[in-house]
Amino acid sequence: FFKDLPEENFVKLNLTKSFVENCEICERLGVDPGSVISRSTASGMAIYSEDDKTYILTADHFCNGLDDFMSFSSLTTSEFTSDDHYGNSWASEVVFSDPENDLCLLVSKMPEIETVTIADEQPEVGETVFAIAAPKGYSSEGISLHFEGQYSGCDNTGDCAFVMQAYFGSSGGAIMNYRGEVISVIQRADMELKYITLGPNVSTIRYFLERASNQLGVDLLQ
Repeated sequence: FFKDLPEENFVKLNLTKSFVENCEICERLGVDPGSVISRSTASGMAIYSEDDKTYILTADHFCNGLDDFMSFSSLTTSEFTSDDHYGNSWASEVVFSDPENDLCLLVSKMPEIETVTIADEQPEVGETVFAIAAPKGYSSEGISLHFEGQYSGCDNTGDCAFVMQAYFGSSGGAIMNYRGEVISVIQRADMELKYITLGPNVSTIRYFLERASNQLGVDLLQ
């Protein structure tokens, strides 16, 4: 199955936060206007293309993460880029966000991709599942890290557990069943146990994409 994982749909997401160029109080803060505050990375899956736009599913805590500079948010700017499997980088922007369920949708100008299907139901407990992600931003031209694990079920809040390795930067990576359908998104991991990964159930993802489709005027669940 590994040869059929959609690595051409995988993207490493980059977020650069900077002070605005016309920052009037930067001198008082002891920083230069336009200077970079922070850089962070995450993983994502390009799921659908239409009208020269490609839509990317990821985790919202990357898109709207809090940091020490949130109190100066009017003085800062955020720049998103998406790096594909072939080493190309594309300007991207957030178009739909759900902080409560930690899901986010970005759009980029990357070339048209094959549509990735969202599963209709959860896999069987113990079923082997797969993911593509970039822990610690580890991804470059021709390299997309593949992971294998087991689905361990979901609780009554919709949180699902997987026996699968993940680390900082893996967030947003799609978890797929043996048919290559998305069943979850990497959101959290136990850094001590190193092999417990958590993400939303299929219903949460489908509901998120239904609402995004209605707002954006596209059918992301084709």
